[in-house]
Amino acid sequence: MKEEVLQALAIAAQFAAHATYAGTQRQAIADGYSAVDAVFSALLTFAGTTPPRNHKAKLDAVKARFPKLLDGYTISHENGVSFAGGTTWDEIEEFYRQWLKARYETFDVSPTVARRRVAETVKVLDFAVRQLAAAAGLLPEAVKQLVDERAFGSNDCRLYEALSNAHDHLFDEAERWGEEQGNKLAAKMGAATNFSSLDLVASDDLTREIVRSDEAIARECATLHVRLCGMIEMLRARRRDTLEERGLERREANNEATSFMFALRFKYHGEKQSESAENLGKALALTFRSG
Repeated sequence: MKEEVLQALAIAAQFAAHATYAGTQRQAIADGYSAVDAVFSALLTFAGTTPPRNHKAKLDAVKARFPKLLDGYTISHENGVSFAGGTTWDEIEEFYRQWLKARYETFDVSPTVARRRVAETVKVLDFAVRQLAAAAGLLPEAVKQLVDERAFGSNDCRLYEALSNAHDHLFDEAERWGEEQGNKLAAKMGAATNFSSLDLVASDDLTREIVRSDEAIARECATLHVRLCGMIEMLRARRRDTLEERGLERREANNEATSFMFALRFKYHGEKQSESAENLGKALALTFRSG
Protein backbone atom coordinates (compact mmCIF):
# COMPACT_ATOMS: atom_id res chain seq x y z
CA MET A 1 0.00 0.00 0.00
CA LYS A 2 1.37 3.43 -0.97
CA GLU A 3 2.85 5.54 1.79
CA GLU A 4 0.66 8.52 0.90
CA VAL A 5 -2.44 6.40 1.49
CA LEU A 6 -1.16 5.28 4.89
CA GLN A 7 -0.24 8.86 5.79
CA ALA A 8 -3.75 10.08 4.91
CA LEU A 9 -5.22 7.31 7.08
CA ALA A 10 -2.82 8.29 9.88
CA ILE A 11 -4.06 11.88 9.70
CA ALA A 12 -7.61 10.53 9.85
CA ALA A 13 -6.73 8.44 12.91
CA GLN A 14 -5.26 11.49 14.64
CA PHE A 15 -8.34 13.61 13.94
CA ALA A 16 -10.55 10.72 15.10
CA ALA A 17 -8.59 10.60 18.37
CA HIS A 18 -9.04 14.35 18.82
CA ALA A 19 -12.79 13.94 18.27
CA THR A 20 -12.95 11.01 20.68
CA TYR A 21 -11.38 13.16 23.42
CA ALA A 22 -13.25 16.37 22.57
CA GLY A 23 -14.57 18.45 25.44
CA THR A 24 -17.19 20.31 23.40
CA GLN A 25 -19.70 19.35 20.75
CA ARG A 26 -18.14 21.82 18.30
CA GLN A 27 -14.73 20.17 18.62
CA ALA A 28 -16.22 16.69 18.29
CA ILE A 29 -17.96 17.63 15.03
CA ALA A 30 -15.06 19.68 13.63
CA ASP A 31 -12.39 17.05 14.29
CA GLY A 32 -14.73 14.15 13.53
CA TYR A 33 -15.55 15.16 9.99
CA SER A 34 -11.95 16.27 9.40
CA ALA A 35 -11.10 12.61 10.05
CA VAL A 36 -13.78 11.48 7.60
CA ASP A 37 -12.45 13.92 4.99
CA ALA A 38 -8.92 12.53 5.41
CA VAL A 39 -10.31 8.99 4.99
CA PHE A 40 -11.91 10.09 1.74
CA SER A 41 -8.54 11.44 0.56
CA ALA A 42 -6.94 8.08 1.32
CA LEU A 43 -9.61 6.17 -0.59
CA LEU A 44 -9.37 8.35 -3.69
CA THR A 45 -5.57 8.29 -3.62
CA PHE A 46 -5.65 4.49 -3.42
CA ALA A 47 -8.01 4.45 -6.41
CA GLY A 48 -5.56 6.57 -8.43
CA THR A 49 -7.65 9.76 -8.29
CA THR A 50 -6.36 13.10 -7.05
CA PRO A 51 -8.65 14.15 -4.18
CA PRO A 52 -10.57 17.35 -5.03
CA ARG A 53 -9.77 20.42 -2.95
CA ASN A 54 -13.49 21.06 -2.56
CA HIS A 55 -14.64 18.93 0.37
CA LYS A 56 -18.18 18.36 -0.92
CA ALA A 57 -16.80 17.32 -4.30
CA LYS A 58 -14.52 14.89 -2.47
CA LEU A 59 -17.49 13.40 -0.59
CA ASP A 60 -19.44 13.02 -3.83
CA ALA A 61 -16.46 11.39 -5.57
CA VAL A 62 -16.07 8.79 -2.79
CA LYS A 63 -19.81 8.12 -2.72
CA ALA A 64 -19.71 7.42 -6.48
CA ARG A 65 -16.49 5.37 -6.38
CA PHE A 66 -17.20 3.42 -3.16
CA PRO A 67 -21.02 3.25 -2.88
CA LYS A 68 -21.00 0.29 -0.45
CA LEU A 69 -18.35 1.73 1.87
CA LEU A 70 -20.82 2.41 4.69
CA ASP A 71 -22.75 -0.87 4.55
CA GLY A 72 -21.21 -2.49 7.64
CA TYR A 73 -19.81 -6.01 7.79
CA THR A 74 -20.08 -9.39 9.50
CA ILE A 75 -17.21 -11.34 11.10
CA SER A 76 -17.51 -15.09 11.58
CA HIS A 77 -16.17 -16.58 14.81
CA GLU A 78 -15.80 -20.13 16.02
CA ASN A 79 -19.00 -19.92 18.04
CA GLY A 80 -21.01 -17.39 16.07
CA VAL A 81 -20.82 -14.08 14.24
CA SER A 82 -20.47 -10.41 15.13
CA PHE A 83 -21.91 -7.56 13.10
CA ALA A 84 -20.63 -4.01 12.70
CA GLY A 85 -23.60 -1.87 11.74
CA GLY A 86 -23.23 0.64 8.95
CA THR A 87 -24.50 4.15 8.38
CA THR A 88 -25.95 6.02 5.40
CA TRP A 89 -24.59 8.56 2.95
CA ASP A 90 -27.42 10.89 4.01
CA GLU A 91 -25.99 10.84 7.54
CA ILE A 92 -22.48 11.59 6.27
CA GLU A 93 -23.80 14.48 4.18
CA GLU A 94 -25.57 15.87 7.25
CA PHE A 95 -22.32 15.38 9.17
CA TYR A 96 -20.57 17.45 6.48
CA ARG A 97 -23.13 20.25 6.81
CA GLN A 98 -22.71 20.26 10.59
CA TRP A 99 -18.93 20.40 10.07
CA LEU A 100 -19.30 23.56 7.98
CA LYS A 101 -21.44 25.17 10.68
CA ALA A 102 -19.02 24.08 13.42
CA ARG A 103 -16.17 25.79 11.58
CA TYR A 104 -17.81 28.97 10.36
CA GLU A 105 -21.09 29.68 12.18
CA THR A 106 -22.82 29.82 15.53
CA PHE A 107 -23.24 26.16 16.30
CA ASP A 108 -24.92 23.91 18.83
CA VAL A 109 -25.91 20.24 18.89
CA SER A 110 -26.68 17.98 21.82
CA PRO A 111 -23.98 15.81 23.41
CA THR A 112 -25.91 12.78 22.14
CA VAL A 113 -25.67 13.98 18.53
CA ALA A 114 -21.96 14.73 18.97
CA ARG A 115 -21.34 11.25 20.40
CA ARG A 116 -23.15 9.72 17.44
CA ARG A 117 -20.98 11.68 15.01
CA VAL A 118 -17.81 10.55 16.79
CA ALA A 119 -19.05 6.95 16.53
CA GLU A 120 -19.66 7.47 12.80
CA THR A 121 -16.14 8.87 12.44
CA VAL A 122 -14.65 5.72 13.94
CA LYS A 123 -16.88 3.56 11.73
CA VAL A 124 -15.88 5.32 8.52
CA LEU A 125 -12.19 4.92 9.37
CA ASP A 126 -12.72 1.24 10.23
CA PHE A 127 -14.71 0.59 7.05
CA ALA A 128 -12.06 2.27 4.90
CA VAL A 129 -9.22 0.31 6.51
CA ARG A 130 -11.07 -2.94 5.89
CA GLN A 131 -11.91 -2.07 2.27
CA LEU A 132 -8.39 -0.93 1.44
CA ALA A 133 -6.88 -3.97 3.17
CA ALA A 134 -9.06 -6.29 1.11
CA ALA A 135 -8.15 -4.48 -2.11
CA ALA A 136 -4.43 -4.71 -1.24
CA GLY A 137 -4.62 -8.39 -0.19
CA LEU A 138 -3.78 -7.58 3.44
CA LEU A 139 -5.44 -8.26 6.78
CA PRO A 140 -7.28 -5.28 8.29
CA GLU A 141 -5.27 -5.69 11.50
CA ALA A 142 -2.02 -5.34 9.53
CA VAL A 143 -3.16 -2.11 7.86
CA LYS A 144 -4.42 -0.73 11.17
CA GLN A 145 -1.02 -1.43 12.73
CA LEU A 146 0.72 0.42 9.90
CA VAL A 147 -1.66 3.38 10.33
CA ASP A 148 -1.30 3.48 14.12
CA GLU A 149 2.49 3.34 13.88
CA ARG A 150 2.39 6.46 11.70
CA ALA A 151 -0.24 8.24 13.77
CA PHE A 152 0.72 7.31 17.33
CA GLY A 153 3.87 5.21 17.24
CA SER A 154 2.14 1.92 18.15
CA ASN A 155 -1.18 0.21 18.82
CA ASP A 156 0.33 -2.27 21.31
CA CYS A 157 0.49 -0.84 24.81
CA ARG A 158 0.38 -2.04 28.42
CA LEU A 159 -1.84 0.93 29.13
CA TYR A 160 -4.81 -0.54 27.26
CA GLU A 161 -4.78 -3.73 29.33
CA ALA A 162 -4.53 -1.70 32.56
CA LEU A 163 -7.39 0.57 31.49
CA SER A 164 -9.50 -2.46 30.60
CA ASN A 165 -8.96 -3.78 34.12
CA ALA A 166 -9.85 -0.38 35.58
CA HIS A 167 -13.04 -0.30 33.52
CA ASP A 168 -13.98 -3.78 34.76
CA HIS A 169 -13.37 -2.65 38.35
CA LEU A 170 -15.62 0.42 37.94
CA PHE A 171 -18.24 -1.65 36.15
CA ASP A 172 -18.31 -4.15 39.03
CA GLU A 173 -18.63 -1.30 41.53
CA ALA A 174 -21.58 0.13 39.60
CA GLU A 175 -23.19 -3.32 39.53
CA ARG A 176 -22.85 -3.72 43.29
CA TRP A 177 -24.23 -0.24 43.92
CA GLY A 178 -27.12 -0.91 41.55
CA GLU A 179 -27.87 -4.15 43.37
CA GLU A 180 -28.14 -2.23 46.63
CA GLN A 181 -30.45 0.32 45.00
CA GLY A 182 -32.57 -2.33 43.29
CA ASN A 183 -31.67 -1.30 39.73
CA LYS A 184 -28.52 -3.18 38.76
CA LEU A 185 -28.85 -2.91 34.97
CA ALA A 186 -29.43 0.85 34.95
CA ALA A 187 -26.45 1.42 37.24
CA LYS A 188 -24.18 -0.68 35.02
CA MET A 189 -25.29 0.96 31.79
CA GLY A 190 -25.09 4.47 33.24
CA ALA A 191 -21.65 4.13 34.86
CA ALA A 192 -19.34 7.02 33.97
CA THR A 193 -16.63 4.63 32.78
CA ASN A 194 -18.90 3.57 29.89
CA PHE A 195 -18.70 7.12 28.53
CA SER A 196 -15.07 7.88 29.39
CA SER A 197 -11.64 7.01 28.06
CA LEU A 198 -8.00 7.90 28.62
CA ASP A 199 -5.07 7.78 26.23
CA LEU A 200 -1.42 8.82 26.01
CA VAL A 201 0.35 10.38 23.03
CA ALA A 202 4.12 10.88 22.90
CA SER A 203 6.29 12.43 20.20
CA ASP A 204 9.45 10.30 20.27
CA ASP A 205 10.35 6.61 20.02
CA LEU A 206 12.00 6.35 23.46
CA THR A 207 8.99 7.72 25.35
CA ARG A 208 6.64 5.61 23.25
CA GLU A 209 8.62 2.48 24.07
CA ILE A 210 8.52 3.25 27.80
CA VAL A 211 4.77 3.97 27.73
CA ARG A 212 4.17 0.82 25.69
CA SER A 213 6.07 -1.53 27.99
CA ASP A 214 6.21 -0.06 31.52
CA GLU A 215 3.66 -1.68 33.85
CA ALA A 216 4.10 0.94 36.59
CA ILE A 217 3.17 3.77 34.22
CA ALA A 218 0.22 1.75 32.96
CA ARG A 219 -0.99 1.29 36.56
CA GLU A 220 -0.62 5.01 37.26
CA CYS A 221 -2.73 5.81 34.21
CA ALA A 222 -5.37 3.24 35.20
CA THR A 223 -5.51 4.75 38.70
CA LEU A 224 -5.91 8.18 37.13
CA HIS A 225 -8.79 6.85 35.01
CA VAL A 226 -10.55 5.53 38.13
CA ARG A 227 -10.12 8.86 39.94
CA LEU A 228 -11.30 10.87 36.95
CA CYS A 229 -14.40 8.71 36.64
CA GLY A 230 -15.04 9.45 40.31
CA MET A 231 -14.77 13.16 39.53
CA ILE A 232 -17.28 12.74 36.68
CA GLU A 233 -19.70 11.09 39.09
CA MET A 234 -19.27 14.13 41.37
CA LEU A 235 -19.97 16.45 38.42
CA ARG A 236 -23.09 14.47 37.58
CA ALA A 237 -24.31 14.76 41.18
CA ARG A 238 -23.60 18.52 41.27
CA ARG A 239 -25.45 19.00 37.99
CA ARG A 240 -28.45 17.02 39.30
CA ASP A 241 -28.59 19.03 42.53
CA THR A 242 -28.23 22.35 40.67
CA LEU A 243 -30.97 21.42 38.21
CA GLU A 244 -33.27 20.50 41.08
CA GLU A 245 -32.51 23.82 42.77
CA ARG A 246 -33.49 25.53 39.51
CA GLY A 247 -36.90 23.88 39.51
CA LEU A 248 -36.61 20.54 37.71
CA GLU A 249 -38.24 17.52 39.28
CA ARG A 250 -35.86 14.81 40.55
CA ARG A 251 -36.60 12.41 37.68
CA GLU A 252 -35.95 15.03 35.00
CA ALA A 253 -32.90 16.37 36.86
CA ASN A 254 -31.43 12.85 36.95
CA ASN A 255 -32.12 12.50 33.24
CA GLU A 256 -30.41 15.79 32.32
CA ALA A 257 -27.52 15.49 34.79
CA THR A 258 -25.54 13.03 32.66
CA SER A 259 -25.97 14.84 29.31
CA PHE A 260 -22.75 16.81 28.87
CA MET A 261 -19.28 16.58 27.37
CA PHE A 262 -16.10 17.09 29.39
CA ALA A 263 -12.38 16.76 28.69
CA LEU A 264 -9.50 17.35 31.08
CA ARG A 265 -6.42 18.56 29.22
CA PHE A 266 -2.87 17.98 30.43
CA LYS A 267 0.25 18.48 28.37
CA TYR A 268 4.00 18.31 28.77
CA HIS A 269 6.06 20.10 26.12
CA GLY A 270 9.62 19.60 27.37
CA GLU A 271 13.04 20.65 26.17
CA LYS A 272 16.66 19.64 26.78
CA GLN A 273 18.22 20.92 30.01
CA SER A 274 20.89 22.61 27.91
CA GLU A 275 18.17 24.46 26.02
CA SER A 276 16.55 25.54 29.29
CA ALA A 277 19.89 26.87 30.52
CA GLU A 278 20.46 28.69 27.23
CA ASN A 279 16.99 30.27 27.35
CA LEU A 280 17.52 31.31 30.97
CA GLY A 281 20.85 32.87 30.03
CA LYS A 282 19.23 34.86 27.22
CA ALA A 283 16.44 36.04 29.54
CA LEU A 284 18.95 37.16 32.19
CA ALA A 285 21.07 38.93 29.59
CA LEU A 286 18.02 40.86 28.35
CA THR A 287 17.09 41.76 31.94
CA PHE A 288 20.53 43.18 32.78
CA ARG A 289 20.77 44.95 29.42
CA SER A 290 17.40 46.66 29.92
CA GLY A 291 18.45 47.65 33.49
